[in-house]
Amino acid sequence: MTANNKIRFLIPAALFAALTAIGAYIKIPLPPVPISLQTFFVVLAGLLLGSRYGAISQLLYLFIGLIGVPVFVEGGGLFYVLKPTFGYLIGFVFSAFVIGKIVHGSENEIPFARALQNLKSRSSKRIVLACAAGFVVIYIPGVTYLYLISQFYLGTGLSFYQALITGCAYFLIWDIAKIILIILFINIYIRNEK
Repeated sequence: MTANNKIRFLIPAALFAALTAIGAYIKIPLPPVPISLQTFFVVLAGLLLGSRYGAISQLLYLFIGLIGVPVFVEGGGLFYVLKPTFGYLIGFVFSAFVIGKIVHGSENEIPFARALQNLKSRSSKRIVLACAAGFVVIYIPGVTYLYLISQFYLGTGLSFYQALITGCAYFLIWDIAKIILIILFINIYIRNEK
């Protein structure tokens, strides 16, 4: 791949890293995990950038936050690895990758226009499956990390069941709403685009 081609793929990845950061500031602060629009942009990154660059966008977001830029819901910096929510951020990388794989298959490096064409041709069922799988992939490290950090660092004694309820069950309705919004966007804007 030439340098120009890499730049062509990295610019949208940087854009989605920025959108994920903006999504962190559009939030409803609920303990222990705030509801934000971050996951909305993570899902869109996988859908619109494909597996490789969707994941790269989230790796970039993670890197920027860990070096101290306050792009996470509660700030930034290396200490953020000790926050109960850090596992969800790890899940963002894998989520974008999985969504891209389900929607675009083996196409790792797809131009934005090609991604839109793929979305036009994919069934809503496949896109819903990809989005749902993406949310599951966020919750697995998120809930696990929430449980482990509460047990071994915070000392709050949160049981795994409590971590599952507080770190996942509360947010399912919001995630379903995000999936519906994405499907509406695809059906109204992308599929009807002339």
